[in-house]
Amino acid sequence: MEAEFLALGAKQQRSRVAEKYVIGYKVVATTDAAISLHRDSEATLSRAYNKIYNGKSRHIGLRHAYVRQLISDGIVIVIYVRSCNNLRDPFTKGLPREMIYGTSQEMGLRPV
Repeated sequence: MEAEFLALGAKQQRSRVAEKYVIGYKVVATTDAAISLHRDSEATLSRAYNKIYNGKSRHIGLRHAYVRQLISDGIVIVIYVRSCNNLRDPFTKGLPREMIYGTSQEMGLRPV
């Protein structure tokens, strides 16, 4: 779970950098919508929205404060997605053919 939470913090940082580039290059004037991050770990989601940190690891504590600040400011929304509906799974795991076809269609990919 700690690795998932550290990845969540890193993803949020990359999303903020991408947002600054999009505004800087005048692709859009502003980004009023919150950045939505999808996670398939309920424990990570629970830790992200939990206001209390148990203090077990300092590096997790710093990330927890950063993630909580982005969530409370409305910059980021963390959404739970079941593993079977997670669109990134085909890129990271070996999946059955039906799941690959299903997620490929949801991503807008077409067969060749």
